[in-house]
Amino acid sequence: MAQKIKLGLVFKYDEAWVAGSYYILNLIQALKTLPNNKQPEIILFTDREEDKNKVEDIGYNNLTHKTYIPHFNFLEKLLNKISRKLTNKNVIEKRMRDSDVDYIFIQRRSWETDLLSNSKKIFWIPDCQELMMPELFFKRELEGRKHVYNEIITAKSKILFSSNAALNDFKSFYPLASNKMFVVNFAVVHPHFEDILIDQLKVKYNINNNYFMVPNQFWVHKNHKVVLDAALELRKTQANIKIIFTGKENDFRAPEYTNDLKQFVIENQLTEMVSFLGFIPREEQLCLMKNSIAIIQPSLFEGWSTVVEDAKALNQWILLSDIPVHREQIQNNVDFFEPKNSSMLAALIRRHIENTYVSSQQDYHQQLTQFGEGFVSMLS
Repeated sequence: MAQKIKLGLVFKYDEAWVAGSYYILNLIQALKTLPNNKQPEIILFTDREEDKNKVEDIGYNNLTHKTYIPHFNFLEKLLNKISRKLTNKNVIEKRMRDSDVDYIFIQRRSWETDLLSNSKKIFWIPDCQELMMPELFFKRELEGRKHVYNEIITAKSKILFSSNAALNDFKSFYPLASNKMFVVNFAVVHPHFEDILIDQLKVKYNINNNYFMVPNQFWVHKNHKVVLDAALELRKTQANIKIIFTGKENDFRAPEYTNDLKQFVIENQLTEMVSFLGFIPREEQLCLMKNSIAIIQPSLFEGWSTVVEDAKALNQWILLSDIPVHREQIQNNVDFFEPKNSSMLAALIRRHIENTYVSSQQDYHQQLTQFGEGFVSMLS
């Protein structure tokens, strides 16, 4: 019997980038769908009990746990801090034994990228937004990501993309990169939310009308403004509908972004039509999405949208910005609009208010298994 592949996963639940946290949880769920002999052994690196519990609740049998933070004394920490400022790397490194894992999957570049030899690293590049939309990033971010890309390319580490759109963007900037590159579309698993009653949820969040959902983090590239502009066009003729925004209301690159959106709502008398619920429990968010007229995803840029996967898993209709990755990601239960054309979006919203759209039912479980199979094939 062949020995199982040992896959290292670093996990730290982070509301500021919740899609990255969901990715790890969904990946483990996807691997769980595979026959036992194809499931890798997962070595989970985390230092928080609540993170460990989130993963263990999945019930993945081939799972072991290790604390991932190596111990550094005060002097070692100080020397590393100075070294990182001067050279962008630690002067004192404490590595894991190579025998502990066959591969370590890296979402974000941090200390764990230095744990193993380069041949064992698999880097996930979810998108190349900083290459395609550099105006949304600080100069030090752009320089840091460029440095990481150059390190990955020089080390010839494996690179995982979630879409062909992201792969093509990367190749357009790094055409000479000879790394092994893979595209594996991720899928989502939803927590149980069927016990939540939508009528009670409407009372809780003061939802008195039929509504549309915009479940995105409040980052500039998510393009919330086009939805508010569409609401402004609809205000006089469709005053009996509501648009609900959920998501973490913080973008460190644009700290006034959310406040500016809310001020626009106040100044244009849209407060009865638009609600901001903030970061709500995932189960409640999914229940609201499932019972909405439709989901709206207006993003200007994505790598592979979790919101779109949510809509597919829920068999819910989605009004979607017309960008290449969205065309790649979904073909059913969708209406596309030009991402900066609020009149086009308003027309779609009006159409869905005035007509009943029956969603075609898809077997989403197959996509989850394909996610697991695609990931494992990359390890061989």
